[in-house]
Amino acid sequence: MPTIIEEAERVENVLVEAMEQVSPSVSAVEVFSEVVKNAAERILDSNVSSSLNPETEALIARMNVQRAEGGALSSNEIAKVLGLSRQAVDERRRRRKLVAWRMTDGKWRYPVWQFGAGGTLPGIVECLAALEYDDQASIMDFFLLKSEMLDGMRPLDMIRIGNMDKAIEAAKSFGVYG
Repeated sequence: MPTIIEEAERVENVLVEAMEQVSPSVSAVEVFSEVVKNAAERILDSNVSSSLNPETEALIARMNVQRAEGGALSSNEIAKVLGLSRQAVDERRRRRKLVAWRMTDGKWRYPVWQFGAGGTLPGIVECLAALEYDDQASIMDFFLLKSEMLDGMRPLDMIRIGNMDKAIEAAKSFGVYG
């Protein structure tokens, strides 16, 4: 177990290295965002959660859900993938045609698991229409958590194997049974 001084020196070294990456083309905010993201990923990948308070454990669980299935892309990145304008992507999100969550900086992130070669996976939009929840966390949970109603499979898995009807039924009753 490192001492406080050793840990402080390690953090100082990471920050010094980060400052060296700042340039006219790379802002300090971008560099430090990457440093924080990498630190969070190290925590998520470690087994330290047993010693954390419940709020921190909940945050780590939420970050794991957000990282699931390949992570997420920005509105601009999704616009390029779908061949749309950023405004059209934002409109689809507002109309509940895309799964997204809002970051603390106000920007939207779109999980890549909802897309296939032809765009949005068939069944995603239908499930979003059937879900009664508006909060982003519940919507993400619906698609990514196993369901007893689906014999232990996730709705996303049902969509991927072409069983959209079962996923849509699960969306209609999501939250009703507990």
